Amino acid sequence: MKTATTSSLEERALNLLSSGIPAIQVADILGVDSSRISQLISEEEFSAKLVAAKYEVQQKHNLMDGKLDNLEDAVLERLTDTIGSVYKPLELVRILQVVNSAKRRGSQSMPEVGNERRDVINLTMPVQIINKFTVNAQNQVMRAGKQDLITIQSTSLKNLADDASNKLTQEILESNEESNSSNGEPSAS
Repeated sequence: MKTATTSSLEERALNLLSSGIPAIQVADILGVDSSRISQLISEEEFSAKLVAAKYEVQQKHNLMDGKLDNLEDAVLERLTDTIGSVYKPLELVRILQVVNSAKRRGSQSMPEVGNERRDVINLTMPVQIINKFTVNAQNQVMRAGKQDLITIQSTSLKNLADDASNKLTQEILESNEESNSSNGEPSAS
């Protein structure tokens, strides 16, 4: 069940991603791990919303570019009409220069958020290796051999490593105690 916080996070991520901000930067802005943004982008529902939002942003930029093109055409026409009478042509040239240098926001400014160019490399692997991997519907590896693969926040990774280290240390201590007791030596505790 999704919470209001999750919906709020998704909505903010959607707004930032659709405006062309890279996923890693969106994660930093929202204070979440980049893997969370990647997960959102891989969800079908979120991805569809992102495509629709990017389309809306692109349409807005195209309208703005069209207005700039019309303004540039009007200035050029005015310059062409007045060039014969040479009445303040430098002002028109300056206006043309400003309009012409205005940033166009159309297709060249819109990066492919979530759809970055990815080179696909086809690998042919032996069946014995392929059978050791379990994948989900999105073809993401969920298990390698007997090891489950999980997605966790980077802040949780240190805690997980500390727990594993403590468990290993405890096992070593217990093994040493068993070894010492079987040799007839008193235990350290």
